[in-house]
Amino acid sequence: LHLHIKPYPPHLELIERHGMMVVYQWRNLGDTILSVDDHILREYWENPVIYIDDGADYRSQSRDARHKFLIQHGLPWYISFHLAWKRIGDPEWLIRCNYEEMTRDAFSFFNRIVRGLRRECDNQRLQGILDTHVHDARFNVGVAGRSVNGLSEDNKALLERMLIEHPQD
Repeated sequence: LHLHIKPYPPHLELIERHGMMVVYQWRNLGDTILSVDDHILREYWENPVIYIDDGADYRSQSRDARHKFLIQHGLPWYISFHLAWKRIGDPEWLIRCNYEEMTRDAFSFFNRIVRGLRRECDNQRLQGILDTHVHDARFNVGVAGRSVNGLSEDNKALLERMLIEHPQD
């Protein structure tokens, strides 16, 4: 399942009761802003992270205005998501990883996840899957660090200010 759930007690109880494993992935928040913007522009404007009232209105804004909106109104969700998962420690059913690892070495990344799921990894099969081109994949860019050039200096400062001013952690 690909879900964006937070580790609230009812979720944790269901995970443990059903013997589920969870892969928690995080990424650079600046890159996340650019990726969310791409997905909203290319796919659909309704998403689990930020409420957008009117997709056409969102798309009509300048790139910097869209990024500012996402930083101001979407970033708090990502911060709370990360802090909630950080708070629970390291239960045996949780595999932590980050997006940058995936873009740097996809084979090692997925091999570690498969082994973390307590399964033998068929390396040849995994490599075959990774080598397969998937038409219309949701994987939009896959470039770690693209926010260095993709966000304006004002929006980088806003993102940093929101992190510094966050009341937790």
